[in-house]
Amino acid sequence: HNIATVGKLQSLKVKTGEGGIDVPDGHWLFKEWRAKTGDAVKAGDPICVVKQPSWNDCLPRASTMTLGGGGDPCEAVLRSPKEGVVRERQELLRPGYDLGSV
Repeated sequence: HNIATVGKLQSLKVKTGEGGIDVPDGHWLFKEWRAKTGDAVKAGDPICVVKQPSWNDCLPRASTMTLGGGGDPCEAVLRSPKEGVVRERQELLRPGYDLGSV
């Protein structure tokens, strides 16, 4: 009997009128959600936080996306591209998951 299936997460489909949020270039780990499915958001509202591994020396592009001036330079806050309702998110993501391999 099969007790598990293993594979990558399926890409979320972005429908007409919706805006997707892509992971920035580079090596990123998932840290936490800042918005739940069903939340009403405005353009620029935080959706989730991703983090570069410490061995990656925190590339400068990460610090341009951090929340506030005193935040961790290895973290980036991914923001909503438009106003609307969070329709779907990758619910199986857990802190530490490598976004390049899930």
